[in-house]
Amino acid sequence: MMNKQERPVIHVGFPKAASSFLQEVIFPRISGYTYINNPDIHTVMGTTYHQNISENFLLFQLGNSNYIYSNEGILNYCEHWSDRSLNNYEREISISNLIRIFRDYGLIIIVIRRQDQIIESLFKHKVAKFAGHSNRIFIDYPINMKHNSAQLHSRRGIYSTDAFDYYKWIMRIANQLGKQRVKILLYEDLVFQPEKFFNQLADIFHDKSVADLIRLKETRFNVSPTSSMVLPRLPKAIRWARPMAKPLLDWAKKVSVREIYLHKDFKANLLGLYTYSNSLLADEFSLALEEYGYF
Repeated sequence: MMNKQERPVIHVGFPKAASSFLQEVIFPRISGYTYINNPDIHTVMGTTYHQNISENFLLFQLGNSNYIYSNEGILNYCEHWSDRSLNNYEREISISNLIRIFRDYGLIIIVIRRQDQIIESLFKHKVAKFAGHSNRIFIDYPINMKHNSAQLHSRRGIYSTDAFDYYKWIMRIANQLGKQRVKILLYEDLVFQPEKFFNQLADIFHDKSVADLIRLKETRFNVSPTSSMVLPRLPKAIRWARPMAKPLLDWAKKVSVREIYLHKDFKANLLGLYTYSNSLLADEFSLALEEYGYF
């Protein structure tokens, strides 16, 4: 049985690392716990400074009772639209609120996924934002060296590389709440060694029946289209020609729609940005990250 300091259980991300699966399939089925996935609470956590949060805020009222709160937005990858603003303000606010609200009790669940894979997933599902170009993913990478000075290759990116440094952000939480209260699960275990993943989840809840939820592993959910081309609507002036143009449009769509992937060299170089910090995280939490190529 969990002691009072281990309740509630708070899942904070990372996004694109089985969050929807846990929220829609697993957490609602864990007996003895009330599952909370409330958009209004998410908004408060990510936009309101702690001192301005009302004492009537639901998470304050619930205290250390048996509930699961899931909000992968706490560790969301902040989008930046200017190279002059690389600070992850929304994430900072969310983490500060997390630390202050759950200072004395609760367990934190964090699911991670290898950075090159998670970034490729973001690229697939937000390809329009990047205009199909990988050099528009980051605002601070790649960087060209010219005349002994660093120059940004592109200023059209929307993420900072810092946002995917798991060690930095997880230790930010662990140093405040205590490492023993932070439980890290691997997305790769869910995919390749699901028995291990669900046994670890069962250990977190001190309930062996949680491991039986492995039967739901193949449940499909939250599947988004990843095509590279969306054909535009015809202008009003020539919509009369739609019936004649339809066969041509169908053919164009058939030959143009394809899966989007990052080039293997780009992915390798990208992962290289995080291999050292990944090795630190593995040592700190005794994680088998090397087995999955994190470093």
